[in-house]
Amino acid sequence: MIEVRRSLDQNLSELFGYLKRATADTRSPFRQPVLTTVDDNGTPHSRMLVLREINAPQHLIFFTDARTPKVAQLRQNRMASLLFWDPRKRVQLSMQVAVHMVEDDARLASYRDRVRGRAQQSYTTVLPPGTQVQKPEDAETWTDFESDNHFMVLECRPVSLTVLQLSGERHLRFVAEKKGDVWDASWVVP
Repeated sequence: MIEVRRSLDQNLSELFGYLKRATADTRSPFRQPVLTTVDDNGTPHSRMLVLREINAPQHLIFFTDARTPKVAQLRQNRMASLLFWDPRKRVQLSMQVAVHMVEDDARLASYRDRVRGRAQQSYTTVLPPGTQVQKPEDAETWTDFESDNHFMVLECRPVSLTVLQLSGERHLRFVAEKKGDVWDASWVVP
């Protein structure tokens, strides 16, 4: 994926193209990155999310239940980290992001319209995610998605990233920082 014969701008373009393709390819390892947030005590918490979209300014879109602990953590500290790994391509992408909760009703509705069938249950449990229950079936009560849901969209805006390409011949690594609308990238020692 990352190639020394290409410029860093070309490698960044290739990387974001790969991420964009992952939004449609359910088998892509880049479709399910690990999101890490930090709680009030400074303890990190990691969990996997599903990458739903990458929009024109390279913002990454994820769906979640608004009552999850990660949302509370992000309200306290909107900075988070995303970690992507493709074992076949042997590429690791670590990305630091500023997370924004989408609150525009029209945008929320357009994303909510994409959620169909059983997937709607992820946003309609009567009990909030993380609530202790006596037995698993106690968590299996849902409200109606159309009238009572806790659907939330997280828009992750990249601030910086590190890409590591492992290879038998030569490992490659570069870092990039977002400055305004452009990336400032440089090769670094793997």
